[in-house]
Amino acid sequence: MKKKVIHLGCMGFVTWTVALSLVGCHGMKARRQKAESHYEYGILYLQNSKYHLAKREFQKAGELNPKDYRLYNGLGLAYYFQGKFSLAIKEYEKSIKLNPKYPDAYNNMASAFAKLKQWPKVIHYTDKALFILSYTTPEFAHYNKGVAYYHLEEYEKAQTELEISLELEENYIDPHYQLGLTKLKLKLYSGASEEFQKVIQLLPMARDKQGDPLLVDSHYYLAISYYYSNQKNLAAKEFQKVIEFAPESDRAQEARQYLSKIEIK
Repeated sequence: MKKKVIHLGCMGFVTWTVALSLVGCHGMKARRQKAESHYEYGILYLQNSKYHLAKREFQKAGELNPKDYRLYNGLGLAYYFQGKFSLAIKEYEKSIKLNPKYPDAYNNMASAFAKLKQWPKVIHYTDKALFILSYTTPEFAHYNKGVAYYHLEEYEKAQTELEISLELEENYIDPHYQLGLTKLKLKLYSGASEEFQKVIQLLPMARDKQGDPLLVDSHYYLAISYYYSNQKNLAAKEFQKVIEFAPESDRAQEARQYLSKIEIK
């Protein structure tokens, strides 16, 4: 009887060896499908801020398919959102070790180092992400890099990175806010006010104004931009909004101090 070679992903050979290999391959396929299901549940739990459940699903996926680099990135994100940044970094390192060309893990690593205020490492890992041509969301890495340069007081470099981020995604709120802060440092007050106005415009109207720090801070820094460009009446209106939205906050106290210096016409 002539032997026949069949390619099954794992290699199968003739008669009974084919049957054994089919069982092995089907078993492997089933494990990978189950691992993928756990991975997808992990992503779903991440999206719904159920980080403990997300970790459990990613860990189950890892037991079934430990070479899937994506699940370690998922685990890193779960730790990141729980404020466990060092643990997140360890998981991202595992992901990168399995796939050195996975840009998301590099940028997520940069985000974790940003929380630890290790700014040179933020730049290092964002550069790693941006070097990979297949990276589909480079605006995030340029934003992280811009934040790092801002904290290193290299404001012109920060401006460049943040503007690139916004060229890639013009409605990305965080770079607008950070670019506003950067332009304040560069004393580009008109440009700063435009950025804070954009943040206020982009923030969903449904958000609770009383408890929205980003909205309060944007009105505050918009007022600062107006104040230092000698548009005192406009500044006063924005300071009043800060007091209205968060009357007991430190920002409101600062706004009152500025208002006491303004002679409204």
